[in-house]
Amino acid sequence: MHALDRLKVTVLAEDSVGYETPYLGQHGISLLLDAGRGATTRRVLIDVAQHPDPLLFNMEQMGIEPATIDTIVLTHCHYDHTRGLARILEMIGKDDVPVVAHPDVFRLTFITDPYLHHIGIPASDSGEIERTTDFEAPEMELRTIRDQRVVADEVADDMSVLAVTRDSGAVGGADHEDCRGPEGGGSVPRARRPLHRISGTGRARRSLRRAFRAPSHRRCA
Repeated sequence: MHALDRLKVTVLAEDSVGYETPYLGQHGISLLLDAGRGATTRRVLIDVAQHPDPLLFNMEQMGIEPATIDTIVLTHCHYDHTRGLARILEMIGKDDVPVVAHPDVFRLTFITDPYLHHIGIPASDSGEIERTTDFEAPEMELRTIRDQRVVADEVADDMSVLAVTRDSGAVGGADHEDCRGPEGGGSVPRARRPLHRISGTGRARRSLRRAFRAPSHRRCA
């Protein structure tokens, strides 16, 4: 993997917005990566939140044209990361925009408490990252269907985007997993990563607090 000469990460959507800013918040996350090496520059959209209108509004406020996006990465199937996809693709207006996702991203996934509710992609790359810390398990009782049976959904489609710069790394979007490369390939120095929550105990939690600057759309004590 070649190191980037430059990398800019812009938060387009999350649960909170700054005081007296013109931006709109929503339950969801969307990040824009501007990555460059030499004369080559690529613009990558990581997740599309759940509602395209506030996402597009924020992009307009920031002077970001959807047509300048080169690639979309969906980190996992949950609606608060994916539901805006069709409208965003329409606004990009190009037929050849790659959408990168785990092969299992279109599976059924749902909660059963307090009621049965589908939370995956409506109607329908790092690869799968093994969980090794105490805070990585899904915080809700998620279910999916395999071999005609209702089973626990461990969000195995959860993925990250790893951008290696000359002096740091950045991981975006894979909110349910620890900050590591695929197949446990070591931690990412000075990583920045959006997290559903910062929880857990012990050394792993203290390490996160030191190493991460993370826009988040859910944070638990």
